[in-house]
Amino acid sequence: MNLKEKPLYALRDLAARLGVLSPTKYTKTELIEAIYERKTQIENHTATPQFNNLGRPKLDNRFIAIKKHEDGKISFYETIQPQTEDIRKELKKEEILIVKRPPAIKDDTERKKLTRIKELMQDFCFAIEKVLERE
Repeated sequence: MNLKEKPLYALRDLAARLGVLSPTKYTKTELIEAIYERKTQIENHTATPQFNNLGRPKLDNRFIAIKKHEDGKISFYETIQPQTEDIRKELKKEEILIVKRPPAIKDDTERKKLTRIKELMQDFCFAIEKVLERE
């Protein structure tokens, strides 16, 4: 993958995920050099961990993905980014469908009791609204 063709914001995101300190202070060519230097450190197991959670929250804009191979080498590859809002919505729906939470109430009798209480509460709220309308 040719990093020179990638936009600066994608390179900054990649550098931050690799642990390059202050990726916004570099020019594009310096940033590419810093990325490859950090990649070499990680592959040679000489990199020190960089923990930094200062600044704005990171968006999930992974235009360039990182793959670590079994031999310890790292490669970069391009990810597909959704271009339209419709595609983003569809992707979010798929993610929501994948993560399905277990039901909070498994017992049918308890579920029926709670449903009945809900109906009573709705009736009670309706009655309160009618009383308040009379004033």
